[in-house]
Amino acid sequence: MSEDVEPEQRVTALELFFDLVFAFAIAQVTALIAHDPRAVPALAAPAAVAVLTCALMAYEFVHFHEARERLRHALT
Repeated sequence: MSEDVEPEQRVTALELFFDLVFAFAIAQVTALIAHDPRAVPALAAPAAVAVLTCALMAYEFVHFHEARERLRHALT
């Protein structure tokens, strides 16, 4: 019985770095809200999370576009 096995996919150091930065930023925003739950930090926190999320999504878009181009180049 032979099954198709997908090749091992490795995570790059850059991906790990972006994940670490995102997790650290979320922790800092949470600490900001916990330390000072007034309206201004409570409103600034979602804005900071939105900016970080957009940055992460942009990175992922570029990364997957690059991976798709490498795959297309390998298949031709």
